Amino acid sequence: MPPSAVVRQRLARELFATDSFQVTGPVSDDNEFFGRREQAIELLRQLQSGRIAALFGLRKVGKTSMLNRIIDLAREAGAPKIAMVDCSLRGFNEMRAPDALKALARLSRLATQQGYAHISQTLRRTDSDLMSTFEALWEAPGKQSLLIILDEVDYITPDSPTSPHWNNDFNDFWREFRALVQESKRRDFKLSVLVSGVSSLAFRVAEIEGIENSVLHFVPEDYLSPFADGAADAMIKALGKRCGLQFSPEGRKEIAATAAYLPYWMRMVGSYIHRHVELGSRLMMLESDVVASLCQEFAETEGAEIARIALQNLQRVDPPMFDMLLRCGDKGRVLARDARPLLRYGLVRQNGQLVEIQSSVVSLGLDLFVARSGSSVNATSSKSVGGLELEESEWAEELASINRRRNILERKAREFVRVVLKMGLPTEKNWVDTVISALPARRKDECSGLAPDALMGKLYWLELGNIIAREWKHFERFFQDKRRLQSAFQLLNERPDAHAKDVDLADVALQRRELTWLEERIAQ
Repeated sequence: MPPSAVVRQRLARELFATDSFQVTGPVSDDNEFFGRREQAIELLRQLQSGRIAALFGLRKVGKTSMLNRIIDLAREAGAPKIAMVDCSLRGFNEMRAPDALKALARLSRLATQQGYAHISQTLRRTDSDLMSTFEALWEAPGKQSLLIILDEVDYITPDSPTSPHWNNDFNDFWREFRALVQESKRRDFKLSVLVSGVSSLAFRVAEIEGIENSVLHFVPEDYLSPFADGAADAMIKALGKRCGLQFSPEGRKEIAATAAYLPYWMRMVGSYIHRHVELGSRLMMLESDVVASLCQEFAETEGAEIARIALQNLQRVDPPMFDMLLRCGDKGRVLARDARPLLRYGLVRQNGQLVEIQSSVVSLGLDLFVARSGSSVNATSSKSVGGLELEESEWAEELASINRRRNILERKAREFVRVVLKMGLPTEKNWVDTVISALPARRKDECSGLAPDALMGKLYWLELGNIIAREWKHFERFFQDKRRLQSAFQLLNERPDAHAKDVDLADVALQRRELTWLEERIAQ
């Protein structure tokens, strides 16, 4: 290879090794906050005028990033003061309604003094009740505006995953809180409220436990919706450029559509592409068919599991909405006017008067959820997938579940092998060389020039097992039984779901047993 080409490869690996798509938490830097800058500014304007607003949306859709943006903008503007309640904190959601209201009062007073206060600062303190505390704020000279943020509000609704007493306390809490907001307006005190969570169900049902809902339509059904086409295109283009990857307009649209135009999911698709394209060849333009293929791979492996977790949470907090999504997944005719929340969530797209699932991540995630849970649109069968008493219609779901579990396990196994070798090998020994030395001669030639991430992505399933067996001293503490390990890798490589041969219950049982055995050990 000419020296100039070597230099270019090394430079590319240095410049583009960082995965700019990947994020580990809510974004805060201005250069990472894509697509919603104007929305954040407009929302702050409304809150400064005393509005009640909401941000409902799926997990990992960007709600916390938006909240952080609002808080930063409010600090820059000097108003409003912020009282931040994280309802997921057990110290808060385990309180009964009267104590939760007292904590909210203490927090509000502290926020007006400090400019920003978090609920964790006020727990386990005693004070007077809500109204008397606010009486002092209303009468104070030079009235200030105050914004109360109730994040993770699902934890203080009747469907709370941790504190069932909110089934009874929900109305008590919100009845008094609503009275506070109304009295603040009469006192000419600008009190705004921002509610954030997954589901608006508790605020749109007429009754709770047979009692009139005290906050029916008090909190608006405002959703943090998916990106518009232009915003999605701009984000993918900018992040791809940082990684040395250029996408055609069609390729960018493919990424966005795969991820249902949801920013976090789009980042995960982009991250997958980044990890599976060799660093040394960048800068480069990726052909649309290559992008489409990588998007489909992502959807079948990482994406389906990401979506399954989000949909599982949706089913818990908003069963009617999840049931409607199941109908869409079963090709049922669902009218757009009946599925507005699903449209706002971004899980479906409108096609004429109907809605349909167009994202492969959503579609495969829903299939995975159904296969894992035994749920179905026609949930009338008494047969249990978990018990292997499968009806004919359940075979496809069960085999699809095995396939996806194996794909996810394979991805985790690649990372597991890499981490164990990096941590366990002597400092003078390179883990990449160790991996390549375990490959057959032909495969060594194919893989020797690849960057580390690309190398791990190219390894076959059995090759991962061979590397573990060859470097057993580093992996023994995880697996204990070398012969069992080799047997598990060999059996899972048979892939009965992918071949045209007879499959019986014993095959399914063996596949699931070995999957579980490996999953438990790799998760250590």
